[in-house]
Amino acid sequence: MKKTTTESPVVNGENARQEAAAFVESIANNPTVTRLAEGMGYVNSETDDVSEKLAALKAFSNQEWDFRNGKERQDTSGTEFDAIQSAAIFEAAQEWNMVESSEPLKNHYDFVTVLGGANKSPLLRVRYAEEQMEKHNLEVPYMVLLGSSRPLSDAEKNNTKDYAPGAEDEFDLMNGAVETEFGINHTDEKIIDLHNFSPNATDKEMWRVRYYEAPNGMRILSVSAPQIEGERRVNTADTYRFMEEVVGYEMLNDADVLNVTNAHFVPFQNADAERLLGLKANAHVETIGYSADYAGITRKPHELLQEMNSAINQTALLQESLVK
Repeated sequence: MKKTTTESPVVNGENARQEAAAFVESIANNPTVTRLAEGMGYVNSETDDVSEKLAALKAFSNQEWDFRNGKERQDTSGTEFDAIQSAAIFEAAQEWNMVESSEPLKNHYDFVTVLGGANKSPLLRVRYAEEQMEKHNLEVPYMVLLGSSRPLSDAEKNNTKDYAPGAEDEFDLMNGAVETEFGINHTDEKIIDLHNFSPNATDKEMWRVRYYEAPNGMRILSVSAPQIEGERRVNTADTYRFMEEVVGYEMLNDADVLNVTNAHFVPFQNADAERLLGLKANAHVETIGYSADYAGITRKPHELLQEMNSAINQTALLQESLVK
Protein backbone atom coordinates (compact mmCIF):
# COMPACT_ATOMS: atom_id res chain seq x y z
CA MET A 1 0.00 0.00 0.00
CA LYS A 2 1.36 3.40 -0.88
CA LYS A 3 1.82 6.19 1.61
CA THR A 4 -0.37 8.93 0.22
CA THR A 5 -3.25 11.12 1.23
CA THR A 6 -5.16 10.46 -1.97
CA GLU A 7 -5.28 6.68 -2.15
CA SER A 8 -7.55 4.28 -0.37
CA PRO A 9 -6.23 0.84 0.64
CA VAL A 10 -8.27 -0.80 -2.10
CA VAL A 11 -6.39 -1.92 -5.18
CA ASN A 12 -8.71 -1.98 -8.17
CA GLY A 13 -8.82 -5.27 -10.10
CA GLU A 14 -10.96 -7.00 -12.68
CA ASN A 15 -13.60 -7.93 -10.17
CA ALA A 16 -14.53 -7.62 -6.54
CA ARG A 17 -12.87 -10.90 -5.59
CA GLN A 18 -9.53 -9.80 -7.00
CA GLU A 19 -9.86 -6.47 -5.24
CA ALA A 20 -10.51 -8.23 -1.94
CA ALA A 21 -7.50 -10.50 -2.45
CA ALA A 22 -5.29 -7.51 -3.23
CA PHE A 23 -6.45 -5.80 -0.06
CA VAL A 24 -5.68 -8.90 2.02
CA GLU A 25 -2.19 -9.00 0.51
CA SER A 26 -1.61 -5.36 1.41
CA ILE A 27 -2.46 -6.03 5.05
CA ALA A 28 -0.62 -9.34 5.43
CA ASN A 29 2.61 -8.38 3.69
CA ASN A 30 3.40 -4.77 4.57
CA PRO A 31 7.10 -4.64 5.56
CA THR A 32 6.76 -1.50 7.68
CA VAL A 33 3.98 -3.01 9.77
CA THR A 34 5.92 -6.27 10.08
CA ARG A 35 9.01 -4.38 11.33
CA LEU A 36 6.88 -2.56 13.90
CA ALA A 37 5.44 -5.83 15.17
CA GLU A 38 8.87 -7.46 15.27
CA GLY A 39 10.15 -4.57 17.36
CA MET A 40 7.41 -5.37 19.88
CA GLY A 41 8.11 -9.08 20.08
CA TYR A 42 6.45 -10.59 17.02
CA VAL A 43 8.32 -13.55 15.58
CA ASN A 44 7.95 -13.57 11.81
CA SER A 45 7.19 -17.09 10.64
CA GLU A 46 8.60 -16.27 7.17
CA THR A 47 5.74 -18.19 5.57
CA ASP A 48 4.47 -17.26 2.12
CA ASP A 49 0.98 -18.48 2.95
CA VAL A 50 -1.25 -15.45 3.46
CA SER A 51 -3.67 -17.27 5.78
CA GLU A 52 -0.84 -18.48 8.00
CA LYS A 53 0.76 -15.05 8.10
CA LEU A 54 -2.52 -13.39 9.08
CA ALA A 55 -3.11 -16.04 11.76
CA ALA A 56 0.31 -15.32 13.27
CA LEU A 57 -0.22 -11.55 13.14
CA LYS A 58 -3.68 -11.96 14.64
CA ALA A 59 -2.38 -14.01 17.57
CA PHE A 60 0.31 -11.41 18.25
CA SER A 61 -1.85 -8.31 17.86
CA ASN A 62 -4.68 -9.74 19.98
CA GLN A 63 -2.17 -10.20 22.75
CA GLU A 64 -0.19 -6.96 22.40
CA TRP A 65 -2.35 -4.40 20.57
CA ASP A 66 -5.81 -4.91 22.06
CA PHE A 67 -6.39 -2.29 24.76
CA ARG A 68 -10.19 -2.43 24.89
CA ASN A 69 -10.69 -5.26 27.38
CA GLY A 70 -14.36 -5.40 26.46
CA LYS A 71 -14.84 -1.61 26.65
CA GLU A 72 -16.15 0.78 24.03
CA ARG A 73 -13.41 2.46 22.01
CA GLN A 74 -13.90 5.85 23.62
CA ASP A 75 -13.44 4.32 27.08
CA THR A 76 -10.09 2.62 26.49
CA SER A 77 -6.70 3.56 27.87
CA GLY A 78 -3.39 2.24 26.62
CA THR A 79 0.35 2.06 27.05
CA GLU A 80 2.46 5.18 26.80
CA PHE A 81 5.16 5.08 24.12
CA ASP A 82 8.32 7.12 23.79
CA ALA A 83 8.98 9.41 20.81
CA ILE A 84 10.83 6.77 18.76
CA GLN A 85 8.17 4.13 19.36
CA SER A 86 5.37 6.58 18.60
CA ALA A 87 7.00 7.62 15.33
CA ALA A 88 7.30 3.97 14.29
CA ILE A 89 3.63 3.36 15.11
CA PHE A 90 2.46 6.38 13.11
CA GLU A 91 4.70 5.42 10.18
CA ALA A 92 3.28 1.90 10.10
CA ALA A 93 -0.30 3.10 10.49
CA GLN A 94 0.09 5.50 7.58
CA GLU A 95 1.02 2.52 5.39
CA TRP A 96 -2.60 1.46 5.88
CA ASN A 97 -3.92 5.05 5.36
CA MET A 98 -4.84 5.40 9.03
CA VAL A 99 -3.29 8.81 9.75
CA GLU A 100 -3.79 11.40 7.01
CA SER A 101 -7.05 12.17 5.25
CA SER A 102 -7.71 10.20 2.06
CA GLU A 103 -9.89 11.16 -0.89
CA PRO A 104 -11.95 9.37 -3.57
CA LEU A 105 -10.05 7.83 -6.48
CA LYS A 106 -12.93 7.48 -8.96
CA ASN A 107 -15.12 10.01 -10.71
CA HIS A 108 -18.33 8.07 -10.15
CA TYR A 109 -19.91 6.09 -7.30
CA ASP A 110 -23.30 4.44 -7.08
CA PHE A 111 -23.38 4.59 -3.28
CA VAL A 112 -21.73 6.55 -0.52
CA THR A 113 -21.93 4.77 2.81
CA VAL A 114 -21.34 6.56 6.10
CA LEU A 115 -20.49 4.38 9.07
CA GLY A 116 -22.08 4.96 12.46
CA GLY A 117 -19.97 6.12 15.37
CA ALA A 118 -19.82 7.83 18.73
CA ASN A 119 -19.99 11.48 19.78
CA LYS A 120 -19.20 13.85 16.85
CA SER A 121 -18.12 11.09 14.44
CA PRO A 122 -21.50 10.76 12.67
CA LEU A 123 -21.62 14.51 12.02
CA LEU A 124 -18.01 14.69 10.82
CA ARG A 125 -18.36 11.64 8.58
CA VAL A 126 -21.46 13.01 6.87
CA ARG A 127 -19.74 16.40 6.54
CA TYR A 128 -16.56 14.89 5.10
CA ALA A 129 -18.57 12.81 2.64
CA GLU A 130 -20.48 15.90 1.51
CA GLU A 131 -17.26 17.91 1.16
CA GLN A 132 -15.56 15.20 -0.88
CA MET A 133 -18.55 14.82 -3.18
CA GLU A 134 -18.55 18.56 -3.79
CA LYS A 135 -14.76 18.80 -4.18
CA HIS A 136 -14.63 15.99 -6.74
CA ASN A 137 -17.93 16.86 -8.47
CA LEU A 138 -19.43 13.50 -7.56
CA GLU A 139 -23.13 13.12 -8.22
CA VAL A 140 -23.95 10.04 -6.18
CA PRO A 141 -27.52 8.67 -6.43
CA TYR A 142 -27.61 7.09 -2.96
CA MET A 143 -26.16 7.70 0.47
CA VAL A 144 -26.64 4.99 3.10
CA LEU A 145 -26.11 5.78 6.78
CA LEU A 146 -25.17 2.61 8.64
CA GLY A 147 -26.02 2.94 12.32
CA SER A 148 -27.37 0.93 15.22
CA SER A 149 -29.51 1.18 18.32
CA ARG A 150 -26.45 1.46 20.60
CA PRO A 151 -27.67 3.58 23.54
CA LEU A 152 -25.87 6.82 24.34
CA SER A 153 -24.32 7.65 27.70
CA ASP A 154 -25.25 10.92 29.37
CA ALA A 155 -21.84 12.32 28.42
CA GLU A 156 -22.36 11.41 24.76
CA LYS A 157 -25.82 12.96 24.75
CA ASN A 158 -24.27 16.18 26.01
CA ASN A 159 -21.47 16.04 23.42
CA THR A 160 -23.93 15.69 20.54
CA LYS A 161 -26.75 18.02 21.55
CA ASP A 162 -25.60 20.67 19.06
CA TYR A 163 -26.49 18.48 16.07
CA ALA A 164 -28.73 15.74 17.52
CA PRO A 165 -30.66 17.20 20.45
CA GLY A 166 -32.67 14.61 22.33
CA ALA A 167 -30.76 11.69 20.78
CA GLU A 168 -31.06 8.42 22.65
CA ASP A 169 -29.02 6.08 20.44
CA GLU A 170 -26.55 5.98 17.55
CA PHE A 171 -29.38 5.87 15.01
CA ASP A 172 -30.57 9.25 16.32
CA LEU A 173 -27.03 10.62 15.88
CA MET A 174 -26.92 9.51 12.25
CA ASN A 175 -30.27 11.13 11.57
CA GLY A 176 -29.25 14.30 13.36
CA ALA A 177 -26.05 14.45 11.32
CA VAL A 178 -27.77 14.19 7.94
CA GLU A 179 -30.52 16.62 8.97
CA THR A 180 -27.93 19.16 10.13
CA GLU A 181 -25.58 18.87 7.17
CA PHE A 182 -28.21 18.75 4.42
CA GLY A 183 -30.72 21.09 6.05
CA ILE A 184 -33.48 18.49 6.04
CA ASN A 185 -36.29 19.00 8.52
CA HIS A 186 -38.14 16.27 10.37
CA THR A 187 -41.17 17.08 8.21
CA ASP A 188 -39.12 16.15 5.12
CA GLU A 189 -38.39 12.70 6.50
CA LYS A 190 -40.26 9.53 5.62
CA ILE A 191 -40.13 6.70 8.15
CA ILE A 192 -40.16 3.27 6.56
CA ASP A 193 -41.62 0.92 9.13
CA LEU A 194 -39.52 -2.20 8.85
CA HIS A 195 -39.55 -3.29 12.49
CA ASN A 196 -39.39 -6.96 13.20
CA PHE A 197 -42.73 -7.59 14.92
CA SER A 198 -42.17 -11.26 15.64
CA PRO A 199 -43.63 -11.98 19.11
CA ASN A 200 -40.34 -13.67 20.04
CA ALA A 201 -38.08 -10.90 18.73
CA THR A 202 -35.55 -9.34 21.09
CA ASP A 203 -34.31 -5.77 21.08
CA LYS A 204 -31.16 -6.75 19.20
CA GLU A 205 -33.28 -8.18 16.37
CA MET A 206 -35.15 -4.92 15.80
CA TRP A 207 -34.23 -2.77 12.82
CA ARG A 208 -35.30 0.63 11.57
CA VAL A 209 -35.00 2.56 8.31
CA ARG A 210 -35.58 6.22 7.53
CA TYR A 211 -35.64 7.80 4.12
CA TYR A 212 -34.54 11.32 3.26
CA GLU A 213 -34.05 13.21 0.03
CA ALA A 214 -31.28 15.81 -0.08
CA PRO A 215 -31.83 19.17 -1.82
CA ASN A 216 -29.70 17.93 -4.75
CA GLY A 217 -31.94 14.91 -5.22
CA MET A 218 -29.64 12.36 -3.62
CA ARG A 219 -31.66 9.70 -1.84
CA ILE A 220 -30.54 8.93 1.69
CA LEU A 221 -31.33 5.74 3.59
CA SER A 222 -30.59 5.79 7.31
CA VAL A 223 -30.61 2.32 8.82
CA SER A 224 -30.36 0.89 12.32
CA ALA A 225 -29.13 -2.66 11.85
CA PRO A 226 -29.96 -5.76 13.88
CA GLN A 227 -27.28 -7.60 15.82
CA ILE A 228 -25.90 -10.61 13.95
CA GLU A 229 -22.12 -10.93 14.33
CA GLY A 230 -21.55 -8.51 17.20
CA GLU A 231 -21.12 -10.23 20.55
CA ARG A 232 -22.00 -7.26 22.78
CA ARG A 233 -23.81 -5.00 20.34
CA VAL A 234 -24.26 -4.29 16.65
CA ASN A 235 -20.85 -4.01 14.98
CA THR A 236 -19.60 -2.72 11.62
CA ALA A 237 -20.06 -6.09 9.93
CA ASP A 238 -23.71 -6.18 11.04
CA THR A 239 -24.39 -2.84 9.36
CA TYR A 240 -22.77 -3.95 6.08
CA ARG A 241 -24.69 -7.21 6.17
CA PHE A 242 -27.91 -5.26 6.67
CA MET A 243 -27.07 -2.98 3.75
CA GLU A 244 -26.58 -6.01 1.52
CA GLU A 245 -29.98 -7.30 2.59
CA VAL A 246 -31.86 -3.99 2.34
CA VAL A 247 -30.27 -2.53 -0.80
CA GLY A 248 -30.09 -5.95 -2.41
CA TYR A 249 -27.73 -7.84 -4.70
CA GLU A 250 -29.32 -6.47 -7.88
CA MET A 251 -28.43 -2.87 -7.01
CA LEU A 252 -25.04 -3.64 -5.46
CA ASN A 253 -23.83 -6.02 -8.17
CA ASP A 254 -20.89 -4.34 -9.97
CA ALA A 255 -21.67 -1.08 -8.15
CA ASP A 256 -18.98 1.32 -6.93
CA VAL A 257 -19.31 1.93 -3.20
CA LEU A 258 -17.44 4.69 -1.36
CA ASN A 259 -17.23 4.22 2.41
CA VAL A 260 -16.52 7.24 4.59
CA THR A 261 -15.16 6.98 8.13
CA ASN A 262 -12.36 8.16 10.42
CA ALA A 263 -8.88 7.56 9.01
CA HIS A 264 -7.78 5.15 11.72
CA PHE A 265 -10.82 2.94 11.03
CA VAL A 266 -10.21 2.73 7.26
CA PRO A 267 -8.53 -0.71 6.99
CA PHE A 268 -10.73 -2.66 9.38
CA GLN A 269 -13.96 -1.23 8.02
CA ASN A 270 -12.77 -1.79 4.47
CA ALA A 271 -12.05 -5.43 5.28
CA ASP A 272 -15.64 -5.90 6.47
CA ALA A 273 -17.00 -4.07 3.42
CA GLU A 274 -14.94 -6.26 1.07
CA ARG A 275 -16.23 -9.38 2.81
CA LEU A 276 -19.91 -8.46 3.07
CA LEU A 277 -20.44 -6.13 0.10
CA GLY A 278 -17.59 -7.06 -2.22
CA LEU A 279 -17.63 -10.84 -2.02
CA LYS A 280 -21.35 -11.25 -1.27
CA ALA A 281 -22.75 -8.66 -3.67
CA ASN A 282 -19.89 -8.18 -6.17
CA ALA A 283 -19.58 -4.50 -5.27
CA HIS A 284 -16.36 -2.55 -5.83
CA VAL A 285 -15.38 -1.10 -2.48
CA GLU A 286 -13.28 1.94 -1.65
CA THR A 287 -12.87 3.33 1.87
CA ILE A 288 -11.65 6.82 2.75
CA GLY A 289 -11.32 8.61 6.05
CA TYR A 290 -10.57 11.97 7.61
CA SER A 291 -7.57 12.67 9.82
CA ALA A 292 -7.50 13.45 13.52
CA ASP A 293 -6.49 17.00 12.55
CA TYR A 294 -9.73 17.34 10.57
CA ALA A 295 -11.63 16.41 13.72
CA GLY A 296 -9.57 18.79 15.84
CA ILE A 297 -8.17 16.04 18.04
CA THR A 298 -4.85 14.31 18.65
CA ARG A 299 -4.60 10.63 17.87
CA LYS A 300 -2.69 8.56 20.43
CA PRO A 301 -0.32 5.73 19.42
CA HIS A 302 -2.25 3.08 21.31
CA GLU A 303 -5.43 4.04 19.41
CA LEU A 304 -3.66 3.30 16.13
CA LEU A 305 -2.38 -0.04 17.42
CA GLN A 306 -5.89 -0.92 18.57
CA GLU A 307 -7.31 -0.34 15.10
CA MET A 308 -4.38 -2.09 13.44
CA ASN A 309 -5.36 -5.05 15.58
CA SER A 310 -8.97 -4.67 14.37
CA ALA A 311 -7.74 -4.50 10.77
CA ILE A 312 -5.77 -7.74 11.14
CA ASN A 313 -8.71 -9.54 12.77
CA GLN A 314 -11.22 -8.47 10.13
CA THR A 315 -8.81 -9.10 7.27
CA ALA A 316 -8.32 -12.64 8.61
CA LEU A 317 -12.10 -13.11 8.32
CA LEU A 318 -11.99 -11.75 4.78
CA GLN A 319 -9.24 -14.21 3.89
CA GLU A 320 -11.30 -17.06 5.32
CA SER A 321 -14.14 -16.06 3.01
CA LEU A 322 -11.77 -15.90 0.04
CA VAL A 323 -10.41 -19.41 0.50
CA LYS A 324 -13.76 -21.11 1.16
